[in-house]
Amino acid sequence: MANAGNEYIEAMRQIIGLLQYFDYYNQMAFYGFGAKLPPFYNTVGQCFALNGDFFNPTVVGGVEELIKIYKENLQKVKLHGPAKFSEVFDLAREYSLV
Repeated sequence: MANAGNEYIEAMRQIIGLLQYFDYYNQMAFYGFGAKLPPFYNTVGQCFALNGDFFNPTVVGGVEELIKIYKENLQKVKLHGPAKFSEVFDLAREYSLV
């Protein structure tokens, strides 16, 4: 498991810290990418909802709640690369048009 002080989590803290001010209700869609997904780990998810609900990927809470969800999911998936960020960017673009 990634520890609380690694560079990836620190970068997430900085980005989430900025983004949280753009939603009055403090809700953010939160996705993972580049991992083999349970239960069989034969599917690579290049863009999957970290709360487990692809149709409602929003998480309520601040920085520490999102970091907690990230760490919990890091225990469940098997990281697999290379990650294809295009799917994440495409979904973010669609999400922003709603």
